Amino acid sequence: MYEIPSYITHYYNAGSDILKNVCSQSDEVAEEFLSSLKESGKRAWLHPGYLEERRRVEAWLYNEFVQKGKKPYLRNPLYFVLGENDDFFQKNGFFTGL
Repeated sequence: MYEIPSYITHYYNAGSDILKNVCSQSDEVAEEFLSSLKESGKRAWLHPGYLEERRRVEAWLYNEFVQKGKKPYLRNPLYFVLGENDDFFQKNGFFTGL
């Protein structure tokens, strides 16, 4: 049986700010950042409209949370994995070549 990890991990690129969400940036900054990721080959799956789609999903998450009577501290969520995820470092993973 698999044991549930007792910690979370936030992955980020070395030298970048931690605990940030691209959706909290201006359109110009966010699009520039996403373009650089796509051009580097590290996020080949990024598609036109990704930022708009992600912002729509995050707005929905926020609104649903508020409708349930909660008071979120942040407008945009921060992403973590439970334990660790070695897939991020495999070929074509999020952090390949870092």
